[in-house]
Amino acid sequence: MSNPLTRLVRDTAYTLSAFVLGVVGFVLAVVGLAVGVSLLFTVIGVFVLAATVYVARGLAQLERVRMERLLGADVPRASYRVAGPGDGWLRRTATPLRDPQSWLDVLWALLSFVTGTVVFAVTVAWWAAAGMGLTYWFWQRWLPDGDDQGLAELIGLGDSRQAESLLMLAIGLAAVVTLPFVVRGCAALHAGLASALLSTRGRLATPGQAQASAA
Repeated sequence: MSNPLTRLVRDTAYTLSAFVLGVVGFVLAVVGLAVGVSLLFTVIGVFVLAATVYVARGLAQLERVRMERLLGADVPRASYRVAGPGDGWLRRTATPLRDPQSWLDVLWALLSFVTGTVVFAVTVAWWAAAGMGLTYWFWQRWLPDGDDQGLAELIGLGDSRQAESLLMLAIGLAAVVTLPFVVRGCAALHAGLASALLSTRGRLATPGQAQASAA
């Protein structure tokens, strides 16, 4: 069982990297599907779609590893359909296109961009609130005096720099206290979708079914 600080660091790494991988997966999936479908009347389209599916598989496997290493989750491996020994080259090429898990991987590549963006934004906002609030008393002195109302004045706590500094400190402390729970929730949100799309079939499959799907 990892200590709270280690858990927070791992959850943060998971949510921040989710955005990067989500962008990569979304772009590759959208481009691959668009090109593959537009060329589907030719053999090239089959190759492009198959290549897109294999890329999605790779990203799905990377996500399973991330969930295991960073979140400590128990993630069963998915079993994919493989070509039969007597299949021709075209049928072998199209084998991943006949595999339901492959399309779930593609769906993950598309949807992970959405959850990845959300958890990235929330994580960055909470870390920023914690850092800004706790250090505001230090760098407040370099802020120019102006006619704009501060947050403390807007909510009726006074218009002095001390009132603003104390309010920011309170916000920072609140962000620090809630940070582990918020980031943990963000990680759980992203990992929950990943688990549903990438691991459900692996959990439900019996050993016999797994062997049959690979046959």
